[in-house]
Amino acid sequence: MSFGNIKKAVLLKLALLSFIPALTPVSSAEAGWFSKGSPHCKDVYVSVKNETGKRINILDLHYYDPARQKWYSEPISNEIIPDQQHWSVTRRLEQVNKKNTRLSIRYRVDEGDGTWSKTIDQWAPSRFVCDNGDQYTFSVNKTAPGK
Repeated sequence: MSFGNIKKAVLLKLALLSFIPALTPVSSAEAGWFSKGSPHCKDVYVSVKNETGKRINILDLHYYDPARQKWYSEPISNEIIPDQQHWSVTRRLEQVNKKNTRLSIRYRVDEGDGTWSKTIDQWAPSRFVCDNGDQYTFSVNKTAPGK
């Protein structure tokens, strides 16, 4: 192949890539990002105030995907929070970007005799439309399951 033919082939390839973007390879992750946005709600800051009157051990952060009617869990690594203190975490909530979701904190209360209560789930007082960088704060005050 002569130099002139190589030059023509390179110019043709550049012209095709410039005018026909569909021929440019795109990963499936990039294709999803451009077509409908990320399904994840990134960098969500959740703050919880302990108003139980006792120490609590936070176990999980739960959130709800209304489209799939499914709860997701974000395990928390053994966080002990004294009474009237705040605890916070920043997480990526999968599959709920731009969706009306709910939050719940799963925790146990220090019984004061070296034991912990059964697990307690406390819901955030309202739903919210999750968006990247959101901040959400609520208090926990239940001292026993179902109360």
